[in-house]
Amino acid sequence: MDMKALPPIPIPFAKRWREFRLRDLPILVFAAALSSTVALWRHEIS
Repeated sequence: MDMKALPPIPIPFAKRWREFRLRDLPILVFAAALSSTVALWRHEIS
């Protein structure tokens, strides 16, 4: 069997969107909540 460069298998947009929602979105929401909490905390202290 000759192993030449095969064309990449296209990934459907729905699958990419689902992976983003499950893997990356929780991290972004956590980071936004954390930065909002820090901003509110600093505003109340100063």
